Amino acid sequence: TKTVPIVCATMNDPVASGLVLSFSHPGVNFTGVSWQALDTTPKRLEYALALMPKLKRLAVMFDGSDHAGRRELEILRETAHETKVTIVPFDVRSLSDVRAAFDSMTARRIRILNVVQTGLTTGMRDQIAAISLNAQIPFISAERVYAELGAVLTYGPKVAPLFKRGAALVDKILKGAKPQDLPIEQPMVFELVVNLKAARNLGVKVPTWVVNNADELIR
Repeated sequence: TKTVPIVCATMNDPVASGLVLSFSHPGVNFTGVSWQALDTTPKRLEYALALMPKLKRLAVMFDGSDHAGRRELEILRETAHETKVTIVPFDVRSLSDVRAAFDSMTARRIRILNVVQTGLTTGMRDQIAAISLNAQIPFISAERVYAELGAVLTYGPKVAPLFKRGAALVDKILKGAKPQDLPIEQPMVFELVVNLKAARNLGVKVPTWVVNNADELIR
């Protein structure tokens, strides 16, 4: 819209996606808070290696139609190359794709999955978690809600502060500020959530240092 201002509190990279001109000056009737999941991608790979030190292959479930999903896969490949871990991608666009992906992971004896969080995978997160647990394939992701659903570990921005910042931007606009002049904000608070119950049920040993660094433990 060119008339009603838009504020988005959960987006990945609005510049690369072509939504705004720059983080400092959006230049359009749109502003908000970047999810910044791409910046935390290498950290999730680090935690995957901590959970499985002898890891050789990491499955990555992503939506190939989403720019942020494709970019996170690229970052994982670049980072994994240094650790000699092979990235096994699964491009999913539907629930049937998800089921087929897990069948392939089981057949190939893949030991752990990273779910790239985008709009499509978020919409299917309950089903992804249920199928993963049934297949006995541990998974990790970005947002803590995945840990609540059964992910062994999640690391990413804390969501509540993002929405508070989004509300603050709405307040500024209602007081006369123009969205095109309000810089895209970035998260300041990140959290590591470890689901010890899921890890125990899946036979994953969580290192003591990971447990000690966790912001929240699900027992």
